[in-house]
Amino acid sequence: MDIEVAAVCGAGHGERTPDRENQRNGYRPRQWDTRAGTIGLNIPKLRKGSYFPAFLEPRRTAEKALMAVMQAAYIHGVSTRAVDDLVRAMPCPTGAS
Repeated sequence: MDIEVAAVCGAGHGERTPDRENQRNGYRPRQWDTRAGTIGLNIPKLRKGSYFPAFLEPRRTAEKALMAVMQAAYIHGVSTRAVDDLVRAMPCPTGAS
């Protein structure tokens, strides 16, 4: 999501550049329900206009979207250790550790 928002804004988070067209304005929480459980997402908000993540297309099932994200991570060379760290950092939907 950060890469998509940086493309929309014309600059990365906290980056100052004359090409900047928009700014971030916090996050909005969203629950993403899958068969594996509920994942809490923080979707970036923008000062002008709106942003909706491409992998959360309205008519796309959560499993297809999750598979697309995993495929993109593989294609971009994200290591399995980095993916494992991200999964461990996710909050547990039931509140248990």
